[in-house]
Amino acid sequence: MLVKLENVYKSFSDKAVLKNINFSVEEGEILSVVGFSGTGKSTLLKIISGLIEPDSGSVKVYHKEIGMAFQYSALFDSLTVFENVAFPLMERKDLKNQYTMGEIRKLVSEKLEMVGLSGIEDKYPSELSGGMQKRVGFARAIVTNPKIILYDEPTSG
Repeated sequence: MLVKLENVYKSFSDKAVLKNINFSVEEGEILSVVGFSGTGKSTLLKIISGLIEPDSGSVKVYHKEIGMAFQYSALFDSLTVFENVAFPLMERKDLKNQYTMGEIRKLVSEKLEMVGLSGIEDKYPSELSGGMQKRVGFARAIVTNPKIILYDEPTSG
């Protein structure tokens, strides 16, 4: 099992966004959460990734290797494409100093090629179209070869 949620509840300003959410995801499974705007899909992903805590319930993620592609790419404006994609490799405590700069360059290049963006490593997010920014966000989400990848609205923007 990769992920298990039991009776997860989350509210904001007394408005319940998630109520008694229960499910599990096994290795090799793909789970899609579909719903109208404002129904808690992004909140659910942020809880699974550990970015926010549920008010109650249990969340068990059996692998720390999680990649997250955010709804609006969430790129750092002041960093180049290379720096944005390399960010998890250089800043995550469990990965910091694990790779040489040459290995990081190779991994970033491979992931950018996978999303069809070879050769833009020196550009800044403001120099890219919205679709290109989204793909840079995908490259960053997969650069660590995570066991779990969370995509928030992958076809929007």
